[in-house]
Amino acid sequence: MRLSALKNIASYGVALCTMKGTSLLMLPLITRYLSPTEYGQLELLTITSSFIALLTCCSLHEALYRFALHDKTNEPFERVEYKANQIFTITQLVSLGLMLGIGFAALCFYQSVEALLSHYHLQLKDIVILSLSLCIGGSLSIGLAWLRMKDDIKNFVVISITTTLIQALCVLLLLEYGYGITGVLLAGLFTHLMQWFWVTKTSGLQFVTPTRLLFSLTMKYTIPLTASTLVAFGLNGAERWLVLASSDLETLGQYAIASKFALAACILMQPFGMWWMPKRFAMLNSDVSMTERISLLGIVLIGVIIISVAATSQLLLTFVLTTDYQFAITLILGTLLWYSERKWQSLSTSAFSTRNKRILCLPLIAPRPYLGFQDAFSFST
Repeated sequence: MRLSALKNIASYGVALCTMKGTSLLMLPLITRYLSPTEYGQLELLTITSSFIALLTCCSLHEALYRFALHDKTNEPFERVEYKANQIFTITQLVSLGLMLGIGFAALCFYQSVEALLSHYHLQLKDIVILSLSLCIGGSLSIGLAWLRMKDDIKNFVVISITTTLIQALCVLLLLEYGYGITGVLLAGLFTHLMQWFWVTKTSGLQFVTPTRLLFSLTMKYTIPLTASTLVAFGLNGAERWLVLASSDLETLGQYAIASKFALAACILMQPFGMWWMPKRFAMLNSDVSMTERISLLGIVLIGVIIISVAATSQLLLTFVLTTDYQFAITLILGTLLWYSERKWQSLSTSAFSTRNKRILCLPLIAPRPYLGFQDAFSFST
């Protein structure tokens, strides 16, 4: 692996550790302001918005990787950039259209929605805040992906770190002034908007009229990918709804805390993924064997990270959280195995070759050794 690639991975690592590491470092502070029940409410809102985001984003960042590829041999950069602008516009239109559709459906079933919110003690203003964030989430992901594809690492790191620290400060201030869950969501919306304008200006992406051909190609390409992410969400995300259905908001809050610690494994792995995922198609076109070797390297790294985090997370949880959250210790191992599966699969499915008509069987085989453990340690109390 080239030195420049290692520098890129390290830079993404700095940004990622700041973004997600900050959320982990703030966990002891947030849990002192929010009870397990309130944290369960926040988790319910978060996971529901994550599900909707899968629909509004429609995996269009994958279309950016695929159709706005600049390998310096086929198309000039200006044409590639124009495709990126079209995908950026398509993503924003899809996000707004789906959110308007969801809003209209909610109005049609207003009584049922109101009863659901009342049952879980949720406030309508919190739903509105999340909806506004979802309207720009898809195009924001395109902007960030475009920065990575251009290797504009400096701006990516500066934007990511600055907005993360601002969000953390806003969360603490709003919690201190008693805004609770609404304060956390408001801080997220504020920094989301700031990041969107900053990324859009820095990346140079603009709203243009997309061609019918590119719109058709992107949707045909991304709809199956979106369907697969929804299936993956059913295995890694939707289990929170099952936890809530079989218990209560307090237990969901405990499960969410365990998930945050398990997320440390994903944080350690993601710098590699942030460097590799946007480039895998270019590498596949130029060096198939290298594509497979790098993907296999990522799979090995996941195994090492799982073992390391499992050895340290329970000890850390005992000392950093209040006694109200100690039940989360019993859920650490199950959530760690649960969360790692998606990362393992996303990397292993990169290790295929369409040029030589060969398919590496790891996408089917790799996750299986620990599926039994995952079932054994999934939520059962």
